[in-house]
Amino acid sequence: MQLAVENYIVRKLYGDLDAIKIIAEAGFDGIDYSFYKLPPDDDLLSKPDLKAFAGKIKEAAAEHAVSLCQAHAPFAYTYGKSFNSDEYLDILRSLRVAAALGIPHIVVHAVKPVPKEVDIIEYNRNYYRSFIPYCEEYGIKIAVENLFLRDKAQDCYHGLLHTPAVMTEFVKSLGSDCFITCLDIGHTALTGLAPEDYIRGMSPDLLLALHVQDNDYKGDRHWVPYFGKLNWAEITKALGEIGYRGDFTMEILHFLDRYPPEMLPNALKFAAKTGRYLIGQIEKNRK
Repeated sequence: MQLAVENYIVRKLYGDLDAIKIIAEAGFDGIDYSFYKLPPDDDLLSKPDLKAFAGKIKEAAAEHAVSLCQAHAPFAYTYGKSFNSDEYLDILRSLRVAAALGIPHIVVHAVKPVPKEVDIIEYNRNYYRSFIPYCEEYGIKIAVENLFLRDKAQDCYHGLLHTPAVMTEFVKSLGSDCFITCLDIGHTALTGLAPEDYIRGMSPDLLLALHVQDNDYKGDRHWVPYFGKLNWAEITKALGEIGYRGDFTMEILHFLDRYPPEMLPNALKFAAKTGRYLIGQIEKNRK
């Protein structure tokens, strides 16, 4: 099992190429490439020389012995926008860039919120199906992530694809092997189901990606495990029990963004040691 980390904060501070070196030296095996919007001169999606730049990134990853194992698409697309909108086209660009980098799958968020009179599941089913021709053309899969909707009036969270049964039914209903599931461990905690219970309800043939983060059940904190209140002994036990075979990908941007740039490499090293310990716990629990 590879230990990976999303690279948004590191890319933002150091640029794409130096970020690879820093992440590798911290002790990670892989990178979750985050195609969030950065300033235009740093935004990979706007590179006119995509093939050449992708070559440089792959060369740097090979030099530092890290894999480009996962990616995350932009999530600015909202309800009512067309499939010709800039936000939708940015998602298509991220699929193309990820494929050029040799990344096997990319997380694409469902659309939320939608008007109450609209069936959010059916709307998102049509939305995800629109990507099938591009996945087939580029040779990449989309990872569907469990999400939450914040109810500010009641100060609570509602889930979207928030149970294993709903997620499994939804992904299978898309009718294509272009889709897998990415479980965000922190999101399921926010939406009322213990992460270990969500994991145990998933098939290892479908659950093939993770966003590993901790929180306090009050917000989407994206902290390093053990900084919040989640039960990591049970989470790792569940992953071992189901025979999880994807990567262990940490999405800890709100742990990393509290540090000044000169301390970031050490923060990453601490996160890597934590992740390596948790992988060891997963392996101990394999049946």
